[in-house]
Amino acid sequence: MSLLEIIMRPETLIANLTSMLQRALKTSVSPLGRTFLLSTIIGGCFLYLIYTKVQRVKLERHQRNRRRRHQESKRLAAAAKRKVLTPEERYLKGKAGTLKVLLAAEVIFEDTADDKKDISFREGVSAKLNTMCAICDVFIVVKQEETKEQVALGEATGINRRILSAFKKAGITVSKEGEAAEPPPPPAAAAARGFQKHRIVVCSTSSGKGHIARHILPHLYMDVELEPLKMVCPFIQDTILA
Repeated sequence: MSLLEIIMRPETLIANLTSMLQRALKTSVSPLGRTFLLSTIIGGCFLYLIYTKVQRVKLERHQRNRRRRHQESKRLAAAAKRKVLTPEERYLKGKAGTLKVLLAAEVIFEDTADDKKDISFREGVSAKLNTMCAICDVFIVVKQEETKEQVALGEATGINRRILSAFKKAGITVSKEGEAAEPPPPPAAAAARGFQKHRIVVCSTSSGKGHIARHILPHLYMDVELEPLKMVCPFIQDTILA
């Protein structure tokens, strides 16, 4: 018998030992010899049962570990085969659900510094921004120092007013906080979510943009300055230097 058969089926070995015990008892003459032989065999069987129990537990544990490693390797192989979404698929096609996006004003607008000029979008940006607003929660951070008079007049003046005006000229739907955007005509049905006007955030320094990004914790943060990106890079999934 092999060791594995002995471990898994100890009854056969015990039966053999029992028959050997009976033959030994018949050939023994002294009662003391019979008692000694009987106790020795009983003790050996007891130790053997303990040994087989321990070995069986080890074997079952080994088999469980093998099954667990096999399942883990299958899971890792399946994860490796799973398609990784590109930034375009996540933020312009909505395949990852509704995500937060923080954009620096310099990324999407030509010039925000001159208060006397209307803000215009960079070439090819308005269409992508419109699509992004339809599937993501878009925030815009602007680095600009406003005068006390502008701050006192509220969000309808200064940089906020100029940005919202640029949005309307580009045909991007704008809604207030907690208000659903008005239903657009059928060709623009994809942009039903629109941009919410309270998501324009103004700060005066580059580090201020980094603090705003840490507070919002978007999935994507795009900026033209390296300093705020370095501040939040460990905490945000995608950071892009435009």
